[in-house]
Amino acid sequence: MLLRVQRYRAASLSNVDLVTALGVLRRRWLIAAVCLLAGLGGGYGVGHHSPKEYAATAQVLLNVPTSDVPATTSVYEQLVGTQLSSNLVVTYSDLVTSALVRSGVANLLRQQGVTTPGALSTSLPPASYLINITAASTSPQVAMLTANAAAEVLTDTVAGLQAGQKQPGPRINTVGQATLPTVPFSPRPTLNLVIGGLLGLVVGLGLLGG
Repeated sequence: MLLRVQRYRAASLSNVDLVTALGVLRRRWLIAAVCLLAGLGGGYGVGHHSPKEYAATAQVLLNVPTSDVPATTSVYEQLVGTQLSSNLVVTYSDLVTSALVRSGVANLLRQQGVTTPGALSTSLPPASYLINITAASTSPQVAMLTANAAAEVLTDTVAGLQAGQKQPGPRINTVGQATLPTVPFSPRPTLNLVIGGLLGLVVGLGLLGG
């Protein structure tokens, strides 16, 4: 008789523990679901209510005069010259975002009625002497004008640095004008929604694990 009572109590306690555990688990999964929905809502808000940003890209080329590379140059000297040219590409790329060039761009754009230039950045295509100059702005027109102005100012700046030299040095030539962008690069509603949902799910699972 006593054994039956003990078994009954043990079964009752197990049932209570199971019900309690299920209740806790249900509440935690509810928190995870709320976090997921909050993340999706945040991603939707960012994707549909953030200001649109446009990017335009102009392309310039580092041009090394053939007179700087004699026909009798050895292979080693040619390799050194190639390395120096590669270093110049990096230097001129950094020059685009310098205060000197940005000031020139701002002055040039003011003459075109633009008071706030776009944000400038550069990228270097591999195995080339090309520099991509990209301008980003909430106005597609400003993005295009800024990129083209930066290419023009960079060309003039490099030419000014070469002034006074006996032999012509490397110069910059614009090989691709920026065009008017028609599609914004940001925000991206679908991507923002996915990222928001994933972040919400991670937070929810973190709380669930805690």
